Amino acid sequence: MNRRRFLRGLGITTILVVGGAVWYADEEGAFSQEKGPAFAPWKDWNQPQTGMLALVRAGILAASPHNTQPWLFRVSGNQIEVLAATSRNTGGLDPFLRELHIGMGCALENMNVASCSAGYAADLELADGVLTLHADTSTPQRVATVRCTPASLPASPLYAMLPERHTNRTPYELRALPASFQQELLAVPQSLPNTNLFLFTAQEQRQTIVDLVSRCNDIVYADKAVREGTTPWERVFKWSAVEQHRDGITLEDYGVPTSAAALLYCMPTPIERAVIAQKAKAAMGAYPRQLSASPMFGIIAVRDRYSLNQCLQAGRLWERAHLLATSRGIAARPINEAIELIDIENAEGRPRVTEPTLAALIGNTSWQPMFMFRMGYATRSGSASPRRDLAEVLQQ
Repeated sequence: MNRRRFLRGLGITTILVVGGAVWYADEEGAFSQEKGPAFAPWKDWNQPQTGMLALVRAGILAASPHNTQPWLFRVSGNQIEVLAATSRNTGGLDPFLRELHIGMGCALENMNVASCSAGYAADLELADGVLTLHADTSTPQRVATVRCTPASLPASPLYAMLPERHTNRTPYELRALPASFQQELLAVPQSLPNTNLFLFTAQEQRQTIVDLVSRCNDIVYADKAVREGTTPWERVFKWSAVEQHRDGITLEDYGVPTSAAALLYCMPTPIERAVIAQKAKAAMGAYPRQLSASPMFGIIAVRDRYSLNQCLQAGRLWERAHLLATSRGIAARPINEAIELIDIENAEGRPRVTEPTLAALIGNTSWQPMFMFRMGYATRSGSASPRRDLAEVLQQ
């Protein structure tokens, strides 16, 4: 599709001179998605293998809320201390830092998966505690210690998936997933204490989730504190911000095609870029429509939503499930607005209007929903997101 046709399709009548636009885009770096230093960790994650740093390289490829990458690592002797950089949070969207700690659990699972290939048996010691409102975010907090014992063990079957796992926000096909894969997923929580997994494929259940998540999405993102907390992690205006910060969500992460993203990043002013970016997202399909095309939804549940330990275990479960899905050619992405609204309701003392619907879906009030996701066969591949490198995440 040429530039003129693409812009006309978005309803844009003012078009840049083609030669100038290409030159500007090249200067801006907008055609270098998945290239350059911000994406190098995806390519050099396992070469060379340098002792326990191999586990850290794997850890920094993990999922995290809004790609905030809230992790720091301290390597000494035979162990790695894993610390939560709690200042890297999403503000009003995550008032208890619950999602931040789920992201920490994702990093721990990647480290666990990589340990055998690096020549270690890893013992993960997860911290205990209770997440509270208005927690201190000025100082990194230790959430786990990974103790490494030299060992010759077979590699995890998920090891090769570490650089292939990407959140995929593109449309999915409404095609049933294999029953064998669903059974594999349901077996994942068996080795993770205080976690459970519920899958939903029936039309009535899926429609209930579509309606709930869509409604909660509108409520959550109408909240001023949520917008203020998430805007700093939006990397949708200048490509130089992607290269500078090496975190956050890019246009391609949102599912905008590479060619379209390149054009948007080369728009000359923030206002023009913002207008076109919004039109591009709308052209990708409304959120409810994308949700409706999902053949399977899932809910990760725990006994106590605000237990630090159980947040970490839930993160480990999500990362392992996502790696497994990747190995089967199945795409996945979080859809956490309903549980985020529970956090906001609890933080602000609002009546709980969302939890009863989730409890009815699960059918067991002893399990508390912690994380929601959708899976399916994607119409396009997911893209790698920018990553901070070792120098930025290692502490002395």
